[in-house]
Parts: sequence; structure tokens; C-alpha cells
Amino acid sequence: MPTTPATLQAIDTEYSADSVETCPSRPTTVAVGTYQLRKKPGDDGSVEKALPPDRLGRLYMHTLGGEDEDTLTKVQRIEMPAILDMKWGSWTADAGREGADTLAVANSVGQVQFWRLDECGTKVSHQATYALDDDSVLCLSLEWNNRMPGRTATPQVAVSQSDGGLTILEATPAGLTATHAWTAHTLEAWIAAFDPWHPTTLLSGADDLAFSMWDLRSGETPTTPTFRNTRTHGAGVCSIQGSTHREHLVATGSYDEYVRTWDVRSLARPVSEVHVGGGAWRIKWHPSADRAGELLAAGMHAGFFVVDTDKGEIVTEYTAHSSLAYGVDWCGSALDRVASCSFYDHALHLWKAEAEAESTA
Repeated sequence: MPTTPATLQAIDTEYSADSVETCPSRPTTVAVGTYQLRKKPGDDGSVEKALPPDRLGRLYMHTLGGEDEDTLTKVQRIEMPAILDMKWGSWTADAGREGADTLAVANSVGQVQFWRLDECGTKVSHQATYALDDDSVLCLSLEWNNRMPGRTATPQVAVSQSDGGLTILEATPAGLTATHAWTAHTLEAWIAAFDPWHPTTLLSGADDLAFSMWDLRSGETPTTPTFRNTRTHGAGVCSIQGSTHREHLVATGSYDEYVRTWDVRSLARPVSEVHVGGGAWRIKWHPSADRAGELLAAGMHAGFFVVDTDKGEIVTEYTAHSSLAYGVDWCGSALDRVASCSFYDHALHLWKAEAEAESTA
């Protein structure tokens, strides 16, 4: 039977919360992103002639502390356009400086904003912004190519878009440049992720049911994927993440309510699949090598789960949220805490997910 951890803390984020990201080099630093629709009546005040709603966002920075690391403390709040996704990477726009922990933020007005963490590891400051040509296109997800240090010389960020497009941004001390941009999917491209072991390989998933692989080695913009699977997922592919501990291992999450693992050398069929329910919106592999087979899943209508992919089963389920389970990440000095957030109840929760041997001892 899965364990059901208690809530250590519950926080009202005020705006609808949809993204949680822990800084890899500082696992007690947790960023939370929000997405709030604000209705605008028409010029005559009527609902019938209502204008498109504003999409508002806030970035919250938290530090994890307390005697038992049971308290998240908000240290910063930044107003910005609605946030769709966030990821930590390493980059600096200052020539001569080493790469710094930088949070890339995908937003609702076709932008990717970059925020650098300060030396204390608690607050961020704006570093740069890249804007797509069309501000009506939502940047839905992003990921850095340098999740595994030493695998690449130049930081890049892959961005997936609501128009089905993918964009690759190259980040140098001179600034940001779009090196590739192409239409990859026929519907919303919910997710893009680099293979962390081979960062010239890009994976993407979309509402067209396609799980695709793209080869960026030639330097040319790809026109066709090296592989595309449209048969396995029964609904849109909304999450992808490669393991940093096991080469060739990638996981996907789908609206069809399954988490699947894959060997990228053969994408014709998955290695395993686990039903989590509610749509697997976000998945996160455990950062530690000794828990390399575990991943977190945000199961939308069903709650949050820890999945043991080696055993093909759910080992922890957390259902204390009362709304859509969207954002989730591991945190804490022992990486056994979980920060999760949900949408309509605008809630951020902290809970504990111990290794299975500890929880059953």
C-alpha cells in the first residue's frame, strides 16, 4: 500500500499556483510560479462583449528551514505575466563571470525571462528577457541543456509553444540568440526536454499525441524528427524528463493518466507504464543516485505521487490538495521533502517523501 504523508505546511499563494522548482545547487531554495486570469468586461460593462482576460503572474521565492525543515518562508514576491513553467540552469550575462544559478521563466506573453540567484541563495534579480515575435503565443515549457555539468559548453534553453513551435535559445555572455525555431507539432507543444546525457538530442510532446525526438547536431534547424511515436499515448503528452543518473532513460507523463519510462534508443514502445490518474502534468526524477528509480508525478485531478519505476508501482500518494495538482519538486537538504502546488485553491504544500526503506522501517 502506498504511504500517505501528512502535510507539514500549507500556504495560500493568492494567485493560482502551477509551478514549483527547487534550485539544484541550493535544495532549500524553492521558487513558486502562479497564473491568474483576471476578467475584463467590455466597454459597455457587459459580459457578452468582454475583452480577453489579463493573465497575471507572481514569482515567489521561498527558503526551507525550521528545526526539522518543516517550514517554507517567503522571502521575495515579483509581479510579472502569468507563469507557465520555470527551470533552473547555469548562465550569466556578465562577461568574465562564471555561470550563476539562473531561473528561466516561460510566460503567457511569448517571453522567457531569466532571473539570477543572489550570492546568499535566497532572492533573484532580472538578468535578461527573450521575446517571441508574436506575444499572443504562450511559452508553455522550457528546459536547459546543462542539467548535467560538463556535457555542453554553451548553455541553451528549449522552449515549447502554444502554436506547436519549438525554439532553441543560446545563452552567452553577449546575450540571448534564437538559433533554431520550427513548427514541430500540429497542436499545443506542452513540453520540450533535452536528453541530459546527449544535449544535442531534444524530445518534445504535444496535444497531437506525438512524442518526438529531434537531432540538433548539424546546427541546422530540423525539419523532421528522427523518431515520432503517435501510437502509445492515448492523449496529449504534457511532461518529459530524462534521468541524470541512468543514461538513455526518459519518462513521460500524459493526459491519458499514465507515467511511462522509455529507452531513447528505442522509442517504439515504453519500458514501463504506471497509471497515476488525473493526467500526469509534471514529473520529476529524484536528484539522488540512491533513489534514481523514483519520480514525482503531479496527477492533476488525482493528486501527487511518488512512483517507483523499477517496481512499476506507486509508493507514496499525497491527496491533501483540493484542486488541480500542477507543480511539484523535491527539496530539503536530504531531498526528502516535497513542495507541491495546486491551481484553483491557490495552495502550496510541504510534505515528506522518505525513501521506501525508511518509511517502512
